[in-house]
Amino acid sequence: MSLPNFPIPNLDTTLQEAGRVLGLILPLEEFHRYQSALRRQEAELQEIHVRFTARATGRENWWTEEFKNCLLSIRDPIPTSTALPVLLQPSAVQGTPQLEGGPQLARAAALLWATAKIHSDPRLLEGDAALEQTQRSELFSACREPGETRDQIKIYPDSLHAALLYRGSAFPLQLLSQAEDPLPLPQIHSQLLGAVRTPPGASLPLPASPCSLTALERPVWHALREDLLSRGAGGSLRTLESAVLALALEDCPSPDPRDPAAALTSIRLGSPETRGMRHYDKVLNLVVFSDGSAGLLFEHSAVDGMVAGLLAQAVWSLSEEELRKQPPPPETTAPLPLVQPLEFSLEAPPSPRAAPPSTRTSCFEYRPASDVLPVLRGSRGLLDAWITFSLQLGLKRAFSEEEEGSGAFLMVTPTHVRHFKHGRCNPTYSLSRGSLDLLGALLSKEEEEEGEEEETRLLSLFSRALAEHRSLIKATKKGRGVGPHLAALRHSLGEGSELKGFLDRFGRPSVYLTGQDLVGGVDRAVGNVYAQDQLAVTYLGKEDKVCLAMSGKGSFAHKLGGIQGGFRGTMDVVVKLALKYALASQRGALEARLGAQGSERGDGERLGGQASVDPRETPNNAGGDVLKHKIS
Repeated sequence: MSLPNFPIPNLDTTLQEAGRVLGLILPLEEFHRYQSALRRQEAELQEIHVRFTARATGRENWWTEEFKNCLLSIRDPIPTSTALPVLLQPSAVQGTPQLEGGPQLARAAALLWATAKIHSDPRLLEGDAALEQTQRSELFSACREPGETRDQIKIYPDSLHAALLYRGSAFPLQLLSQAEDPLPLPQIHSQLLGAVRTPPGASLPLPASPCSLTALERPVWHALREDLLSRGAGGSLRTLESAVLALALEDCPSPDPRDPAAALTSIRLGSPETRGMRHYDKVLNLVVFSDGSAGLLFEHSAVDGMVAGLLAQAVWSLSEEELRKQPPPPETTAPLPLVQPLEFSLEAPPSPRAAPPSTRTSCFEYRPASDVLPVLRGSRGLLDAWITFSLQLGLKRAFSEEEEGSGAFLMVTPTHVRHFKHGRCNPTYSLSRGSLDLLGALLSKEEEEEGEEEETRLLSLFSRALAEHRSLIKATKKGRGVGPHLAALRHSLGEGSELKGFLDRFGRPSVYLTGQDLVGGVDRAVGNVYAQDQLAVTYLGKEDKVCLAMSGKGSFAHKLGGIQGGFRGTMDVVVKLALKYALASQRGALEARLGAQGSERGDGERLGGQASVDPRETPNNAGGDVLKHKIS
């Protein structure tokens, strides 16, 4: 069945949701200023919406077009804007160090084979699920080609090779047969050996490649690329850019395995001690360290985090299976194939700009009692809501009222809408009146053991907050998320417009929270922070624990340690309520437990899944009690 087009939004619904969110994050006086600005520019907004509707009508997905254009117009370096690193779990296959070339080349060959297998049979990624396939089609043989003002994603459907990045050089390796089937793993492994072993008589250093230039600001790289093309490097560039993927082999081991944050940073930026590279224009880079540890690096302009995570899991699983099938290496081997590096003749290229020192990354694990996570998984959306409320509470504790001022954090949960044509992720503004009431009750609760009446009150507040959380997510999945529409509106408002100043807050949210439960093969993943004051949090649920990664800039970078400690502590607090809710719900005793208070559970379903209370009619208190929230 064909997927539907992404819907055209309703202006009243969008303004209602914008008012709900701003009513929660703004102090009362500032919220009234927003209402006044909205009244003054209401007619202008109506005109903008009419023009927008005329442009969007008939297009399969107006939002994904605009979203990709926006990302491809970013002129900042990819490493600090749209690069998404993923750390894979270590290989569990015994004996791989016995293969010639050690664990690094064995792991690299297996990961290359697994990627080629998925490329040749896309159903291995998601089966025949009725979801959009645009992102899947741009995972492989895809490259972000630099432009002066905007880049483009270019696909090379006939590509059969990978690009090996090693010690400053780029080598083409055949990955697929003419029938587009993956080459046997031993053949891939043999090519890797041939590339990393310098042939007799070759001079050092090896010819340089332009891979490091892809880490520059986009206009600078565009100009250098044009110069390379004018000097006859088009053939080598096309070979590099048309590769199915890039594989970077690092000369050094991965950073301390007890520090996954350092590993994520190394996957994204490379190791400063070596000449390790990334081809940031490629949508997919594999990174393998000398000890066999590995990761993947994605270009967010083409791929969102959900699809990136699916690919990482599939690549890890298939590579492990294939390594287990490999027989012991023979005592003698055939001569290695001669793999020549690409020629570019670069002279002293400019150095890429380093990542901003203000960005910090931190990781931790949360391991509850053995029976907790299975119970939470029995109730829809409960695990995600538990982490959401815990983070909100942790931020509230980490930022004192004086530091926080009178505002609250704008929090976004990216929600996939891939059941629409070309659907990607839309923002869900997950702060709600119910979650704020829950936080307030938890912060004011006495340390002494609570009585049954207080426990029931907290459970009722949790139940209402969960209902609102589910409702907000559901609205986004149905195409009623307002983030894309707000972006179109604010981009059409004139500079200096007071209303635009309020709506611009939605374009630079303070906190992103994204994640997935029961993820295999992936150890950690985290998104980049692009605003000056921002926090990105990613969680990955395992059978017996939750793995979390946080990356912060500005005030969030300065307080990252305190945020992490507070977050860990509030997960303990909120999980108790979540567990009580799950057990009561699964026993069918929730309504009886909550009694008359249980009627609040349905509030979040009002108004088409949007706000349970219109803050323009009932503003929150002066805002000092609320959070100041800010994820492809």
